[in-house]
Amino acid sequence: MVLPAVAILLGILGLAAQYGIASVRAQHAASTAARIAIVDTDARALEVAQRIVGEDAAVEIVHDGVWIRVSVVDPGPWGLDASAMAVARDQD
Repeated sequence: MVLPAVAILLGILGLAAQYGIASVRAQHAASTAARIAIVDTDARALEVAQRIVGEDAAVEIVHDGVWIRVSVVDPGPWGLDASAMAVARDQD
C-alpha cells in the first residue's frame, strides 16, 4: 500500500523537476538571445538560444522600435511547455 504511493510521489517530483529545469533553461535562452540581439544579428541570437534550449524549442525575436523582445517556448514533459520572455533596449 505504501509502495505505490511512494512511486506516485516520486513520479510527480520528477515531473516537477523536469519542468523547473525546462523553465530555467528557457529563461536563460531568452535573456541571452536578447542581449546578443542588441549587438549582433537575429540569426546569431537565434542560434545561441537554440543551442541553450534545444533545437525543438520555438524562439521568436521581435524588434519593436527601440525594444527587442525574445520569446522562448521549450516543449516540456507531458505537454507542459515551459515559456519565457526577455526584453532588451536596442542601442540604436
